[in-house]
Amino acid sequence: MRDSRTHQPLTYDVRLPDEAQADALRLLDASRSVINVALTLLWPHLDDFKADRVGPAWKQVGKYMGSPQYHGDRQWRCESEVVGRILRAQAERKQAFTLVFPILTEGFIIPKTDKHPASKKRPAIKEAITALQKSLEEEETSFVVLQNVVEQCCNYFFAHDRFPTTYEELQPVPLLKVGMLTYAGDDGGAKGQAYRLALDVDAGVARFRFRYPDEAGVWHWRKVDTIIPLPDRVKERLSCGEVKAPTLREEQRADGSRIVVLDFIIEVEKVDLPTWESVERVLGADWGVHSLLTATAVDEQNEQVGRPFYLNTGGFDGRQARTRRQIDALKKKVAKYEEQRDALPSDHPKRAWFNQKLILFRREIDRCWRKYEQRNRALAHLASNVLVLLARVYGCSLLSMESLKMIGLRFHTEQPRGTSHTCPHCGLAAKTYRSPSDRKQAVKWGRWMSCESCHYNGDRDYCASVNIARLGVAYVVQMKHTGRARSCSISDPRVKPVSYTGAGSALLLPPTGSHARPIVSGKICYYPGWLGSAFLQSSQKKSVFLRLCG
Repeated sequence: MRDSRTHQPLTYDVRLPDEAQADALRLLDASRSVINVALTLLWPHLDDFKADRVGPAWKQVGKYMGSPQYHGDRQWRCESEVVGRILRAQAERKQAFTLVFPILTEGFIIPKTDKHPASKKRPAIKEAITALQKSLEEEETSFVVLQNVVEQCCNYFFAHDRFPTTYEELQPVPLLKVGMLTYAGDDGGAKGQAYRLALDVDAGVARFRFRYPDEAGVWHWRKVDTIIPLPDRVKERLSCGEVKAPTLREEQRADGSRIVVLDFIIEVEKVDLPTWESVERVLGADWGVHSLLTATAVDEQNEQVGRPFYLNTGGFDGRQARTRRQIDALKKKVAKYEEQRDALPSDHPKRAWFNQKLILFRREIDRCWRKYEQRNRALAHLASNVLVLLARVYGCSLLSMESLKMIGLRFHTEQPRGTSHTCPHCGLAAKTYRSPSDRKQAVKWGRWMSCESCHYNGDRDYCASVNIARLGVAYVVQMKHTGRARSCSISDPRVKPVSYTGAGSALLLPPTGSHARPIVSGKICYYPGWLGSAFLQSSQKKSVFLRLCG
C-alpha cells in the first residue's frame, strides 16, 4: 500500500451469489483450521511481531514455520498474512497492557453484595487512564485502547479474584471463530494462484474465481467465473481509486446461518484536512443519557451557531435493553444448571441432559449477542453520518466529542468528566434534576441541568454537548496561538463560556420550569431551555433531514 499519510483504504462488502456460497464456506473452513493451528504455534513468539513490522505479514510468519496443512504456496501465503496481521495487532495490545499494568488496583472494582454482583468503578478507571495518558509522550496510545485493556483486566479479576500478571495470562490465543482469508499474499487478480478477479466497471460487474476444496477435500479451481454485481458506491470509488487484494469473509446471521461476503478494498487519496488557521467553528457532540446523540455548533467567538440537534432512537433503546435482560437471564440459567450438574456424580445419567441444555442456552446467548452488536453497529453508522452532515450544514471543521473517527474533518477527543454537571454559561458546577418541573432533589443522572449561580438551565445532554464544544474551541485557540495544544479540563480558565443564543437560534421558547414567567420592564421574560427535540429516522431523505437541522 502507498504512504498512509496520503492514501487510505476503504472497504465495501458484497455478498457472494448463492451458487458460490457452499464452495466458499468450505474454503473458509479449511483456511480457518490452518490459521488457528499457526496462531497456536506462534503465540509464544508474540513479542517478535511487535519489534518487526516491516514488510508483508506473511513474510514474517514464514521465518518461523511453513503451512501445517499444505494446500498450495500462494494459499499458505494468504493464510499466513491473516496470521501475521492478527499477531501484530495483539502485539500492540500487549504493549498497551504493559502501560496499564502498573495502575491496576482493586480500587477499579466495586465489591459484590447480596443484591448486586461485582462491577467496575468506571470513574476511577477513567481518572487513572487520564493521568496515565498525561505521563506518556504525545499520547502514544489512545484512551479507548487503554480503557478496553483495563476493562478486560477487570473481567479477569471477576473470574479469578486477582489481576493478570502477564498479557498471555489475560488473553487466550485469539483463534478465529468465523472464516476469513485475505488474498494479499497472492500475485494479483490477473495472475493469482489462489484467486482471479477482473472488474468491468462499464458493465458494473466483477468476475471472481477461486480455489476451493470439494466435499472430499480435493482442491480445485471453480470452473466458471462468479459474476458479482458492483454497488454504485463501489463503481464511483473505482473511478478515482486503486483496487487492492480482496478479502473473503464469513458472516454469521442472528439465526445461526452463515454467508460469505467479498470485501472490495479500494485505496483512495485522503481528503486534505483543514489547516488549524482556517478552523472557525466546532461541533460538540455528546453521547446522551436520554437521547442517542446531542450536537451543538459553537464558533471561535464562543457563540452558539444554530439550534442544538437531538438524535432520538425512540423504542430502539427498549429493544436493546430487553435483549440485554434476556442475555442476563440466560447466563443465570447457565450458572444454575452448571451448579446442579457439578453436584451430581460423574457417572450420573442426568449430567448428559444438563450438558445438552447448556449447549442450547449458550447458543441462544451467542445469538442474542450477535443481534445486540449488529444493532449497535447500525446505530454507530447512523450517528456518524448525522455528524458529518451536521458539520457540513454548520460549516464546522473540528468535531469534538468522546470517541469517533471521521473522514475529512479535524477530530479531537475530550474526556467527558464534568461536562454534564458544569454550567456552560458561567462555568461553575451545576446540579441535574429529573425534569424542569421536578427540582426538589438533585439526581446524578437527571435529565435537566440547573445552575444555582447564574440561574441558567437546560437539557442535560444539550449542556454536555455545549461544554464539549467549549473544550474544542479552547483546543483550537491553543493550536492557533502556539502550534501545540493539550486537552483542558472543563474548569480551566481557557475554556470560555458560551452564549445561549447565537446566529439562527430561536429566542422565544415556552417556560422550562414550574416557575411563573417573570415580567421585566413590562415584558414577559422567557427562561432559557429546549423542550422539543428532532426525531430522526434513517429512512428520511436528505432534504427532509436538512430541514430538520434548520
